[in-house]
Amino acid sequence: MRFQCPFCRGVVAVDNSQLGEDVQCGHCDEVVTVPRSRFATGSVIGDFIILEEIGRGGMGVVYLAHQISLDRPAGLKILQENYANNPEFVVNFIKEARSAAKLNHPHIVQAYAVNEDEGVFYFAMEYIDGETMKAVLKRDKVIATDKAVTIIQQIAEALDCAWKEQKLIHRDIKPDNIMLTKNGRAKLADLGLSKVAGDNEDDDDDEIMGTPQYISPEHLTGAPMDVRSDIYSLGATFFHLVTGRFPYEGRTANEIARKHLEATLVPPHLVNPKVPEAISHIIVKMMKKNVNERYQDAEELVEDLRMFRRGKLPSTLSVPKVFTTRTRSVSRAAVTGKDGNAASSESQPFQLELPTTTTGSLRPLYTATTTTSSGMLFAGGVDDEGGGSKGKLWLIVFILLLIVGGGGFAGWYYILPMLEKKPGDIIGWGIHRTARDDKPERTYIRELDGILLSFSKNRDKKSEFLKKVDAFLLKYPIAKGEQEKAKLKDLLRIYVPLDEELRVIPARKKLRTRQLAEAKNRERQEQKKLAEQQRKAEARRREDAARRERESKAAAAKKAAEAKIKRYVDSLNRQRSEMAYKFVQYSRGKDYLAAEKMFKKAMDEPSKITGATSDEQREAKSFAAYGKELSKAFSRARAMYNLLYDSESKLAGTVVELPGRKIAKISSISNGVITAQNPFNNEIVRLKVDDMSFVHFARFVKRVQKKLRLSHIYFYYCLHTGNFTRYTARNAPDGFWKKEISNFEYNYFKHKLHNSSPSEQKKLRRRFGDLSSFKKAAR
Repeated sequence: MRFQCPFCRGVVAVDNSQLGEDVQCGHCDEVVTVPRSRFATGSVIGDFIILEEIGRGGMGVVYLAHQISLDRPAGLKILQENYANNPEFVVNFIKEARSAAKLNHPHIVQAYAVNEDEGVFYFAMEYIDGETMKAVLKRDKVIATDKAVTIIQQIAEALDCAWKEQKLIHRDIKPDNIMLTKNGRAKLADLGLSKVAGDNEDDDDDEIMGTPQYISPEHLTGAPMDVRSDIYSLGATFFHLVTGRFPYEGRTANEIARKHLEATLVPPHLVNPKVPEAISHIIVKMMKKNVNERYQDAEELVEDLRMFRRGKLPSTLSVPKVFTTRTRSVSRAAVTGKDGNAASSESQPFQLELPTTTTGSLRPLYTATTTTSSGMLFAGGVDDEGGGSKGKLWLIVFILLLIVGGGGFAGWYYILPMLEKKPGDIIGWGIHRTARDDKPERTYIRELDGILLSFSKNRDKKSEFLKKVDAFLLKYPIAKGEQEKAKLKDLLRIYVPLDEELRVIPARKKLRTRQLAEAKNRERQEQKKLAEQQRKAEARRREDAARRERESKAAAAKKAAEAKIKRYVDSLNRQRSEMAYKFVQYSRGKDYLAAEKMFKKAMDEPSKITGATSDEQREAKSFAAYGKELSKAFSRARAMYNLLYDSESKLAGTVVELPGRKIAKISSISNGVITAQNPFNNEIVRLKVDDMSFVHFARFVKRVQKKLRLSHIYFYYCLHTGNFTRYTARNAPDGFWKKEISNFEYNYFKHKLHNSSPSEQKKLRRRFGDLSSFKKAAR
């Protein structure tokens, strides 16, 4: 693992086995403590330094981190182990996260990176200095409408961008995933992560992927999802913001889910009267159970919210398309008084205006004009030449019957009083003709009597009678005078029951039969759908059971393999530890043959293990590489030691400092004794290398390095003799020894103390007690 040194801010790399231990920083040589976990403060994951934990979720833990390369704060989500161990999940996770990272929108939390570091999978994102809407709701209970509209509009813009640019849907829109910055800007979080999390989630009675209070119906049923599903969840969130309550409430997640599928939504303005009805309509449309009745994309929703904020009527308040019709020209009857005189011809035209759904604008559906040449309202368009189409009047009568009384006798008690009114007091039924005067006409009564007489003679010809009456009423839509009205009542007493028997009742039965057939068909479809859902659920259950069994076996096998690898690694680590001690002992004892055997044994480790796993082979190769490095260092240390202790005349002429601030030039070095000559009086002096002070010895080594153009002589001298100091690590060569010297010293001192008598241990403490590696070994 890696962590940041608290003294010099450099990044230090150590083995995972050293968690919580003291090591020496390779940058500043200070002794620092390795964090106790991979995710503790100061640990480095990828390009990010962990600062503190700021949240936990279903997928993992979120940390406040600092990005090293770009010197900026970031949010770092670390995947839980159960997710990281699922290869299929990891592939989808990286794919979705990279798609999200391609989006750049002011209302989407920007994704920075997705990657893996030593088995740890992480997702780095923009750090938002603010709070979630869940926290805001918890504090404020209800959000003011204007503020809520702004937030929802901004999130809708984010959803529109994600869908149109990358075909990404969120799948888990909720207040907890909406961040509010300090300056009031809303940002959508976790985009691209919910899908893969949902694919990896186990079913549970109270755990439905996609928070149940905000989940869309198609998410619950497994139907195909698109941005309209996110619009539903955003609508549920909108509902919560402006009312302080969930759209549907229940004791369990499944109960809430059923309400999302079946229950009728209570409009928000009925829950909170402060919610404008226009906003209530928008939310209701967002949460339509049928996806085709919702906003078809987020851009439509954004436009309606903008219209509301500008004080205009949103398009969602338009009348549905089924009520839209073409403009017609209709005549309005002239209104007359009791004397029958027509009203003034200066009556002005009027318009009835209703909104439509096609354009969101307002326009008239019907236009009525006044005419004095007609005493009746023309309600059916321009009549055909020659008296109009047959049955048009009674189509209207039939509809009125269905409305007022189910088509039966009772309906005529609403219709007959209209027939008794004077022509000037009522509106006619659909024939465009000039009104007759009030004087009874013999033709009306004669024709009516003829119809009744014909029927009395042929009572079995009921259908023919009805057709004759239809034609009569089309020809004479209004009875005038008491005599005509009385005759008409006699006619209708026969006509109405027959009409109900032969027309209304069969039509009603036919309609009922069709309705029952449709209901049965719907029931069959629902049963079929339910059976299919149950079949899929059972298949999923079996698949999940099989998967869990496979995972259990795989986990057991993995655990056994890990235990085996751990035993093997522990064995290699013990050998590593012993090799450091034996390295110095063989060097000091000049037992070069034993050292060579030890190093060869380590380098032969990969060839000795059979049937090893890839992890074991990797560890064996690492151990062999360790033995090889020690073998090279042993040879180098031996050569440097011989150079300083037994190089004969190789260093002749090199200046060496003597006690008493004197100097001499070396003639030769043999068996650790320097023979030198005073340059001033030619006096021959002898000095043991081991008797030199540390300062004189360091200067002597420095002169030798310069003379022979060598490096790291002091480091290899320390390896050979075990005389480690705080300067040893500073003089270590880059690469292997720069990282390994602290462990090497620690292992040497640990075994040295273990194999020493109490008196020897006391001497060791006096000599090496200030070294961090010795302190660690002595604990």
